[in-house]
Parts: sequence; C-alpha cells; structure tokens
Amino acid sequence: MTLRPLSVALPVLAAFVASISVPALDARAAPPDQAQQDQADDGQGKDKKGKPPRDKEGKRNKEDNRNDGRGKSQDGAPPRRDAGPGQGGPDGSAKVRNQDGARSPEKERARNDALGVKRDPGPQNFIQRRQQQIQQAKEKALKEKQDADRARQDAARQKQLENQQAKDKAAKQKQDADLARQNAERQKQLEIQQAKDKAFKPKQDADFARQNAEKQKQFEIQQAKERAARENAARDQAGRDKATRDTSKDNARGEPGKGPNWRDRPDRAPGKFDRANADKEFERARIEAQRQRNPGSGPGRSGDTERWRDGADRKFEAFRRDRKERDVGNRKLIIEPDKRVIVRHNDRAFIRHDESSRLQKTGRELRRERRKDGTLMIVTMGLAGALIYSLQDDDGRTLRRSRKDRDGREVVLFDNRRYYSNHSGSQFGPDRYYDNYVDLPPPDVRIPRDKYIVDYDRASPDDIYDALNAPPVERIERGYSLDEVRRSYRVLERMRRVDLDTINFEFGSWDVGPDQYDQLERIAGALRRIINRSPDEVFLIEGHTDAVGSDIDNLSLSDRRAETVAVILSENFGIPPENLTTQGYGEQYLKVLTDGPSRINRRVSLRRITPLLSREGWNDDWESSSR
Repeated sequence: MTLRPLSVALPVLAAFVASISVPALDARAAPPDQAQQDQADDGQGKDKKGKPPRDKEGKRNKEDNRNDGRGKSQDGAPPRRDAGPGQGGPDGSAKVRNQDGARSPEKERARNDALGVKRDPGPQNFIQRRQQQIQQAKEKALKEKQDADRARQDAARQKQLENQQAKDKAAKQKQDADLARQNAERQKQLEIQQAKDKAFKPKQDADFARQNAEKQKQFEIQQAKERAARENAARDQAGRDKATRDTSKDNARGEPGKGPNWRDRPDRAPGKFDRANADKEFERARIEAQRQRNPGSGPGRSGDTERWRDGADRKFEAFRRDRKERDVGNRKLIIEPDKRVIVRHNDRAFIRHDESSRLQKTGRELRRERRKDGTLMIVTMGLAGALIYSLQDDDGRTLRRSRKDRDGREVVLFDNRRYYSNHSGSQFGPDRYYDNYVDLPPPDVRIPRDKYIVDYDRASPDDIYDALNAPPVERIERGYSLDEVRRSYRVLERMRRVDLDTINFEFGSWDVGPDQYDQLERIAGALRRIINRSPDEVFLIEGHTDAVGSDIDNLSLSDRRAETVAVILSENFGIPPENLTTQGYGEQYLKVLTDGPSRINRRVSLRRITPLLSREGWNDDWESSSR
C-alpha cells in the first residue's frame, strides 16, 4: 500500500483514533498510582471505593465487564450502570455502555478529566508515539538479536576453547608419551653402551699395555741411537782433533798438499780435465773403501770410510766411461750420459742438470708447448692432482716455475725472466754454460753456531723447524735468480742450514736403501709444516762429499745424491717436488779440512732459499703476447 499526502491521511487517521476503544486508552493513560489504587482491595474482593478489583489489563472482573452480546451479564441480569462521579455524561446522568462494552467519547473525556489524564492533542502526537513505539520495538528486537548473536558467539568461543583445550591435552599426552619412549630408548642405549664398554675395557687395557710396551721399546731404541750418536760424535771430534794436529804439523813442516793448503795441489786446480789422473784417484779411493769395509780395521777410520758393497759402483763407472769432453770458448765441458754437464771455467767448477727429469719421477709429463718467443712450456702432473708449469729456454734453463692446484689457484715459486732479459747476449742472456757466480763477503753471523748450522742427528723437530723457517742472518740487498743462488755459496750462507750426515751412501753410489728412509722423518715433518703454511716456499738440497777421489767424480756423485734425497722426500713423505731444488758441490765446501775420508764431509744439507729468490717476471703484455 502506498502512502498518501499528509492532508489526505489526517481525516482518516482522526476517524481511526475516535474508533479506538476507551478501555485500551484507559489502560495506557491511567497513572501508576491510580492503577495501584484500583487493584488494592479490602480483603473482600473490592477496592477502596467498593468496586470489583481490576485484572492485569485494567478491566473489572468478568461479572461486571462481560456480557453475552444481548445487554445482559452472564447471570441474565441487565448490565450495570455507572453511577460514580465523573463516570456519566456532562449532566451527571449515567449512561449505559455500548453493546461492545466501550464507553462513549463524552463519558471517556469526562472520566479522563476527572482522573487528570491529559487529552490527546491530536493525531500527529499519536503518530509520533506510534513511531516511537515502532522504533523502540525495533531497538528491542535488534537488541534481542544482538544478545542472541552475542550468546551464539560466546557459545562458539566456548566450544572452540573446549576443543583447543582438548587438543592441547591430547598433544601434551602425546608429548609425554614420546618423551617417555625417548627416555626409555636412551636408557636402553645407555645400558647397551655400558655393556659394550664393560666388554671393551679388557681389550682397551690390553691395547694400552701393548702401546706402553711399544713406547718403552721405542724409548730404549732411541736411547741406543742417542748413545751411538754420542759415540759417533766423540769419534768425529777425535778425528777432527787429529786432523787439526796433523794440519798444524804439516804447516809447520811446510809440506804442500796437506792441511788447509790442499786446494793448492796441482791435480786439484781447475783446468784441463785429466781422465787418467781421475781414474787413478777413483781406483785409489775404491781400494781404500774395500780395505776399510770391515769395522775395526783401523782405529778411528771405520766411521769415516764410505760403506762398501760389491757392484754398487758399477752404474757410476758406466757414467764415467761414457763421459764426453768439449771445449766452448775458454770453458771445459764434461758431458755425462744423463745430460749432466760439469763446467770448468777459470778457477771454478760447477755442475748443471735438468730438473724436469726429477719432476717426472714423482709425476708424469702431460705436454710440451713451444711458445711464440721460442721458450718451452712443460706441464707436469704433480702431487694431489696439481699441475706444475716449468718455462725453459732453448738451453734447458728453467726461467719460471709455478703450480696450479685443483681449485685453480696458481702459486709462483720463482721467476727469472727479468734477470736473464737484463743480461747481454741472446734474448734470455748468456749461453747455458754461463757461470752465475755472485761474489759477496762472508755474512756477519751473530747467532750461536749450533743455531746457524744444525746437526740433524742431535736436533729436535722444533730445532729443525726453527732453522728452516728462520729469516736471513743479515739483510738481503736484492732478489737473485735460481742459478745465482745455487752457484754462489756466499749467497746461500745468508740462510741457516740443517746438515744430514745420518744418511750413509755406499762407495760410488747415490742409492739409499729403504732401511734409511726413517732417518728423513723429522726433516720431512718440518718441510711439510712450512709448506702447508706457505705453499710458495722453495728449499735447496745440497750434496757434499769428502776430498777422496777426483773433483769431477765428487761433483757428479754429490749432485746425484742430493737428487736422490729429494725424490725420497717427495715419493715417501709427500713433499711437493716443485718446492724442492738440488745442487751438488762435491768437495768444494768441506766441513772439516782434510783430504782423507770423512763422514762429516759426506753430507746432505737443506736450506730455505725463498727469501733469496727473485719473483719479478715480465709484464702482462709480454706474457699474453708470448703465448
């Protein structure tokens, strides 16, 4: 139904208000005090005015208010008339109710005036009240709905809380069960381990006892070695004292060829190589070694003479027999079958060799590359998969050496290209037989002798490590090439050294038996410690002999013996071969000045030469253009 304008709706609304029953308006308009007064009775079923009591809806009891629709009450009597004041019309006469029980408008107005009820000013106020009632009903319904929603939400939250509590309780019970199971497993494992330990303890005790026995045995062996070393040292000291006394006597007599003047002998002076004289000296040394091979054959001599073994010198005799001689300018060359070359020039003699053969003994050669500048790059497989790059010139001199590890890191060990480029002659300096000797004054050594020259048989592992890891004894003026370092003993003397005179070589041989490998354990441990810390370290292994035999034979033997020790350190102790270099010096640098057999003079020495080497190569442009 659509709404009409207010001017049309007002008359209809007024008629509707007039038709509203008076009892309903009375129920709304009656003040609370009047309602209470009407409902109060005197205990006889009537109120204070003698009227029947009202019910909950503000009506009188049924006998007075209800009829049967014919103007009679339920008992058949006519309806009662209202005779009270204010209950009649404007003239005070009583009027009968309508058949439907509603009062007339006049009577209702009179009654309302008597009761002090304010009259309804009009339909507009009624509409407002009705709107208010509707609004209140809506708010009440909304509030009830909100209360119901709130109650439902509270119930849902309560249910969720109960469910969560149930889940937490179940999870806690599961955790407790898991913890109990884990504790049981731990306890079971502990019991099993205790049982194993209990069963293993006798075996541990047996192993411990065996280890103690082995340690005791090793201790006794070490004590025996130390006693033997002390005896040898005493014998060596006695030999040195005797040599000193003999030298003093020879000098006093002025006899040539004895004592410190042994280098003045004509047969020792560098010059033309006399093969016949060298053969005589070799044969004389052989006879002396054979005569002294049995201990006790001569007082104080068995420890100084080289060991003799039948057939040990045959390989060296073959090398001696196949030697070739050649003159290059004022130099005398003695070329051996394995490409070792002994050069005699002026008052000096030195030996040179190709180290690529030693590198191939512990690895294998992968390839050779001829570069644009004429140099040869040799790539060799080293230890642990490392690649060794050796750059050589046409004369076989190593100009540069580096190592590339499996992770791609490259370590440059030395680089002599700049040194050779600064010399006159060919692109890489003088020819292959050039003497790179550097003449320097003796170093000013201000440390104790036993720290400067360490005797291996008396030194501890820490003493060996400290000697090989020590800095130069005095300031180094410049970096030297590898050939300058190996050929100039005055340069080498700037570094401390370790003398290994515990390795015994047989006469005319450079082989070392496996029974002597253990003698190198301590020196290998020191080298390994240093190289692990600094992978670019370079060590020189020197070979020395006594003065028995010819100087050419001694140069060749000492160079081969130094190479043998280097190979053993690489093959048996894992020392990278590229970190080692070798050089033989023969009888040139005797520890004890004597021309007879001397175990002290037959030695192998080690030095760290890294601080002496130059690593200044050419620039990168030349490097890239020469590939």
